[in-house]
Amino acid sequence: MGAGTFGTDAYREVHLNAGYARAFSFRTSRRLHAGVNLRYYHTRVDGYGQAGALGVHLGLLVEVLPGLDFGAHATNVNQPALVEDDSLPRTLAVGLSYEAERRVRIVADVFKDVAFPLSMRGGLEVRPVEVFQVRAGVASNPTRFTAGAGVSVGALQADLAAEQHQELGWSPAASFGVQW
Repeated sequence: MGAGTFGTDAYREVHLNAGYARAFSFRTSRRLHAGVNLRYYHTRVDGYGQAGALGVHLGLLVEVLPGLDFGAHATNVNQPALVEDDSLPRTLAVGLSYEAERRVRIVADVFKDVAFPLSMRGGLEVRPVEVFQVRAGVASNPTRFTAGAGVSVGALQADLAAEQHQELGWSPAASFGVQW
């Protein structure tokens, strides 16, 4: 479950999420993890009103080899729209994650939004100590660079990050989560 908000008094976006995932065994040590997430989008613009829509997101993850995972994620597969004839972004990401050693993870994927060109993305996560993570990533179309850090203590996780976008400049981000 999750919630997020973005904007000011004149323009506000709110997202509410609820998801479920499950692992399936193939009678081997390998397991397929599949999940569904329901996201309610709500947008309000002063002078124009407000609208809401429910999107369905799907994902899967499978271990290909020890330390090498394959994953895929599709968003808004039901083509929800806040405004008639203008559906919310539909995306597909397909990629690999490799845990080079216990404290280093390398990730790469191909990302496609139906309305934009294909993007290649890559990243690196390093855990100098078990509870602290440092991350960096790059992407094409448009060119972006991200950097951030996170702290994980038990079920609690907090992250800070910033993205430098080729045309939009710097954008900060923060998150707090509880995993159970």
